[in-house]
Amino acid sequence: MPLYIFLLGSLLLLSACGGSDESVSSGPERVEKMTVRVSNGGCIAPDDAVDTATLLSTTGCFADVANQTMADGVVPYAVNSVLWSDGESKGRYFAIPDGTSISLTVDESSVVASNGIKNGDFNFPVGSVVIKHFYNGSRIVETRLLMNHANDGWVGTAYQWNEAQTEGELLTDARQITTPVNHYFPSPDECMACHTDAANALLGPDTLQLNYTLYYTDGTEEGYLDALARLNYLSALPLAEYKADRLYAINDGAASLEQRARSYLHSNCSGCHRTGAPQGGFDLRYNSSFSTAASNVCGISATEPTSPTGGLHIDPGSAANSTIQQRLSSTGSIKMPPLGRDQADPDAVQVMSGWINSLNGCD
Repeated sequence: MPLYIFLLGSLLLLSACGGSDESVSSGPERVEKMTVRVSNGGCIAPDDAVDTATLLSTTGCFADVANQTMADGVVPYAVNSVLWSDGESKGRYFAIPDGTSISLTVDESSVVASNGIKNGDFNFPVGSVVIKHFYNGSRIVETRLLMNHANDGWVGTAYQWNEAQTEGELLTDARQITTPVNHYFPSPDECMACHTDAANALLGPDTLQLNYTLYYTDGTEEGYLDALARLNYLSALPLAEYKADRLYAINDGAASLEQRARSYLHSNCSGCHRTGAPQGGFDLRYNSSFSTAASNVCGISATEPTSPTGGLHIDPGSAANSTIQQRLSSTGSIKMPPLGRDQADPDAVQVMSGWINSLNGCD
């Protein structure tokens, strides 16, 4: 049994629990436990980005494109908190070359929280491919590949699926379609505007996002991070600090408003809004301290206010005067994120407003 079948059952549940654009399942589906790593069937980034395949069927990442069956060694993963994309659901995978592994390094610049929680960045080897499918209802619209080329580093590419749902074609420029569904395809430059160097080029794979449980048919359980280490996808067992906390879905009723709101900011905003990023004037990572001095968010005037009366990034007790709330709620020129959505996420708008209004201060 290929590894992607081993993980898929649990990940369908877990990716569904990731946020308001992916519906929640009724309970954990038990899957067979794999004992060996499956060889990569050919899903490897070319040395040069110019040699990127023009069709999905020639990327080496699919066993059967028309049936959306991934190649051996293409590993599914889920995230605890999703990036909102106008209600579209997603399928997520990665592949690394045989004989290589992924190392974890502490995102040191964000370790300023008093609780000691750390986030581990995934350092994918050269040749890696990170894959995301976008579904609008039952239709697959786009497959996006983020590839780590030997000579060009990380480059993002978008493939548009045909109406027959049998093939995807590489796009070299941004494109907006309105039929049969409404969807925006980013250009390679736009991809990397969000997949910043400061975020290690990746927005989903980190330990806060991938810290969840797999349930096996033999009645046992295993953390997804531990499973990756056991199968030699990770170069070493994850440190205890990496598993001290996780992100939470925006619609997770068992989590607090703060956990859900800050998880959403991490998954939807912190790629750009963190130390060292292009918009790094303030830090929206989950494990960054919320104190004024550390994150530069709470009680701090926005450098580009979204209303004539100005406003703070977060004004404790007043969502209406908080530019984060205003941008999250907007569908106009001030919306954030600026790409990939035309609609506001109703769950996020409600949770963020409730959290900000509940704050009595910034400590």
